[in-house]
Amino acid sequence: LETPQSMESFQGYNELKKYIFDIKEAFFKPSRFNLPFPKGLLLIGPPGTGKTLASKCIASAFNLMLLKVDLSKLFSEYVGSTERNTRTFIASAEAMAPIVIRIDEIEKQMSGFGNKGQLDSGVSNRSFGQILQWMSEKSTPVFMIATSNNVQNLPPELMRKGRLDEIFFIDLPNKEEICAILKYHILSRFKECNIKLFDGIDNYLSGWTGAEIEQLVIQSLRIYEKDENYNLVSIFEAEIQKTTPLSILRKKDIDEIREWAVQNNVRLASENPKVEKEQKEYRRKFSI
Repeated sequence: LETPQSMESFQGYNELKKYIFDIKEAFFKPSRFNLPFPKGLLLIGPPGTGKTLASKCIASAFNLMLLKVDLSKLFSEYVGSTERNTRTFIASAEAMAPIVIRIDEIEKQMSGFGNKGQLDSGVSNRSFGQILQWMSEKSTPVFMIATSNNVQNLPPELMRKGRLDEIFFIDLPNKEEICAILKYHILSRFKECNIKLFDGIDNYLSGWTGAEIEQLVIQSLRIYEKDENYNLVSIFEAEIQKTTPLSILRKKDIDEIREWAVQNNVRLASENPKVEKEQKEYRRKFSI
């Protein structure tokens, strides 16, 4: 079990937040139309954009416990143990309902599942089938949030509608989100700081992830804490010059994730006119 985090710590990405608050009551209020409980989300995007943080904040928004799950620990060398572990996991999750489940980097955790039984006499395939069946048929309020940095490695049957409610693409933060993230991390650690001194510094943070901005604040404040005679803004500017963001180091990988989001018409976690336009053009291109 993990401690949820306040939604305030998840700056930006208002479309995802709106969706979460729209479905919140469905966990606690009987459906007039006999609708099932919300089943979960798949959050895809570059590393460091806040997918794990989002899952912690969603649990807080729902006012539910958060359970971190490592699917790789279901595997066992003993005959029948893997299937039994899978059943135990499912039973435990349902016993704790209503609850939010977090599965980080699910493409890595499920790499041993669904291998057609080529290596383990079908054990992983059967366990994978158990989990998929449960995701489709579960009638208890267990909300699963899976995150992925490399969605191309995910089995397609995991992503079909009915097992998870929606897939959201969390892109690099836009200019407004960069400002909000920077302000939050500074003021949450240095409440007396005059945040107006940092006006315009966001212009140097285009392409940075939320995790990179947080680390920038941490490292800069460490230096400032040692000697407050330093100019804090100058420290920030110096640390920015020393950092090469992931959007440059792994540009190809990030472009591939964004292209997948475009081609599959994935919902966007925040307004992004450029990606929305590309999605619309792609739909028009392949419409009948």
